[in-house]
Amino acid sequence: MSNQINSNLNIGSVENALKHIVKYLVIKKLSGDDTYIEAMKMYFLNNLSPSDIAVALGESKNVAHSVRNRVYEILNKFNAPKSPTFVRELVRIALRCIEWLEPILVRERGLYRCKVCGAWISMDRYSRTRHVAYKHANLVNRLTRTALSKAKNLVSNHEDI
Repeated sequence: MSNQINSNLNIGSVENALKHIVKYLVIKKLSGDDTYIEAMKMYFLNNLSPSDIAVALGESKNVAHSVRNRVYEILNKFNAPKSPTFVRELVRIALRCIEWLEPILVRERGLYRCKVCGAWISMDRYSRTRHVAYKHANLVNRLTRTALSKAKNLVSNHEDI
């Protein structure tokens, strides 16, 4: 990624954008929402269209549009570059840094049970995401910091991302 960053780029904006993309992915991963993570891989890394993603995942095109829109909202918020190559590398780093995470919500008896607090959560994505983001904000923040530390190591070691 470093060779794509020019001297006029505000590194702080890139770091903030990466932090928020990683946090978004941490919440999705902890809530067991692999569909959004797969859609992000397919859209940004494999260059598939929302229609192709919908067919591959058995979801509506809205999933791919939602993922794309969220990433670009974050980039806009922090005035980070939006070139396809740069965004692809940013997403690749973020995805690589959350691979090790396991969901804290597990499906049981038609609902999801939280392995951390024992709460039962309905099946809809919004409820699961909200539970993880608000009830376990400290965990999300800690795991986000750990993932960002991994990202810095990847970039500083020039590992194949």
